[in-house]
Amino acid sequence: MVVLYDLELEQLNVKTAFLHGELEEQIFMRQSQGFVIQDVNGLKEQLKREFEMKDLGATKRILEMEIQRDRPAGILYLSQKKYIERVLQRFEAEYIVAIEAVKEAIWLKGLVGDLGLKQESSIVYCGSQSVMHLTKNQMFHERTKHIDVKFHFIRDLVS
Repeated sequence: MVVLYDLELEQLNVKTAFLHGELEEQIFMRQSQGFVIQDVNGLKEQLKREFEMKDLGATKRILEMEIQRDRPAGILYLSQKKYIERVLQRFEAEYIVAIEAVKEAIWLKGLVGDLGLKQESSIVYCGSQSVMHLTKNQMFHERTKHIDVKFHFIRDLVS
């Protein structure tokens, strides 16, 4: 709609009481019939008088999405690239931590064997469903191609 109607895309941070507590009621809001904003800056000034707020200017980021606008070309770009990179880095770190835990379990099993004791199996607990799924699934996933092959030995141990 912003591009289609050549609207302004502004961001305001408004502090209000109801945002800081739990609501038990359902709230429905509807714009008054005939309400049209003629002057964005005038509206901002009116809101500043009524609420504690900060004008953040033209929207550049919202809900982990970066926003770029090419007004002359009538294009609005939305990108989640940084968010996706952060998720992948976190997943990779969790996967490597699980692998390190398995390596420690293998070493401990060897140590117990050297002491003349027999250990049938080791249990390694992992709190990440994604990591557990990847270790059990032998198929190559496009989303995991960035993980070094040397880390995938855990799949052989789990299956």
